[in-house]
Amino acid sequence: MQSVPTVTFVGTNKKIDYIYDASGVKLKKVVTDASSLITTEYAGDYVYEGGVLQFFNTAEGYVEPKGLGWEYVFQYKDHLGNIRLSYADADGNGLIAQTEIREENNYYPFGLKHKGYNTTQTGKDHKYGFGNKEEQDELSLEWLDFGARNYDAALGRWMNLDPLAELMRRHSPYNYAFDNPVYFIDPDGMFPTGAIEYKGTAYYQQKFEEDEARKNNSSNEKIHANVITTSFKFDDKGRTRGTDKVSQTVNSTISISDKKGNNLLSIFKTTITQIDIDADGNHAGKVSQRTFASINFGDVIEDDPNKKRSEPIFFSQKIDLAETSSEFQKEVNDVSNFKSENKISPIQQLARDNEEANDIDTYIGIFAGIVGFVAPEPSSTIAGGISTYESIKTITRSTNPEKIVSTKKIN
Repeated sequence: MQSVPTVTFVGTNKKIDYIYDASGVKLKKVVTDASSLITTEYAGDYVYEGGVLQFFNTAEGYVEPKGLGWEYVFQYKDHLGNIRLSYADADGNGLIAQTEIREENNYYPFGLKHKGYNTTQTGKDHKYGFGNKEEQDELSLEWLDFGARNYDAALGRWMNLDPLAELMRRHSPYNYAFDNPVYFIDPDGMFPTGAIEYKGTAYYQQKFEEDEARKNNSSNEKIHANVITTSFKFDDKGRTRGTDKVSQTVNSTISISDKKGNNLLSIFKTTITQIDIDADGNHAGKVSQRTFASINFGDVIEDDPNKKRSEPIFFSQKIDLAETSSEFQKEVNDVSNFKSENKISPIQQLARDNEEANDIDTYIGIFAGIVGFVAPEPSSTIAGGISTYESIKTITRSTNPEKIVSTKKIN
């Protein structure tokens, strides 16, 4: 456990301490106001104050203790996730009277609450509102805790630098929602996203039960291109040993529609999966995977200059080989086994075989015209030649004389 920030009010004996775990999850908040000390503890959705459970959050609102039982408070949220209305069936008659409305909130675009009307509040103060984020109103701080950063709705600006600022260089690292808070939201303070897109991945898939694709358990992802490339590069000047890099590139579109078939958004993404295999056929087992994406909102019309598209999205991760596609695993295993047994790259051997047969041009395919290929000198004769490696479809020449590339299109 680690304590990260402390908000200190200069010239006073007032401060707020925040306690986080190593992964950045908030565990505790301690407010010191002169001799007064208020401790709030967080255990997932459960919130305690002074060691006493105050409430726990649910998908529909929150639940708080009431006598020996519980009272369920339901919330109405707008399309941006802002809590607008909270209510509870206090008398248990199945109807909501005006007196059972706990709180009503209205907001300016950047999140500041309207004042001067609808000020009645019934029950405990549930300090969540704009963006469904916790209000840090102790000692008149008036910030909102979004997770990665704190936000000041009065300024419409973050109080901390954007941790992903390099991905949005044309925007200020302190701007909120690309300065368009009616359309964009920032779910965790890391990266703005369209409100419809954000709900599309979590909300629409749950709510549109009648959507035919989901009802039939069919995928809404369309693959446009799926290519596996294996490249060999020499590690030594004698051109006897080298590393194979196996890559799979998949271009696809994910479409999310409502129950009437209207397209809500389309996610265009390119995923590149990659691993290195050394001269002895060994690899780390961990695979590098990078994804580049953008999101179009509404119907996809390629020649529409007014179509709405998100900022580019990029993320990378390390995954186990077992989590990759079966085609990628087969390619990696084929190359690895061949190199382990024969101490030579399979595409290196194939290039030798075809160079000797003066038949390399038949393997150039769509890459004809790329020049500079230099075949390595044979060092040994391998029984069976290339017959144990069946994944190669195309050998290409490279402008790098120490590199050979093979490509394979996946149907």
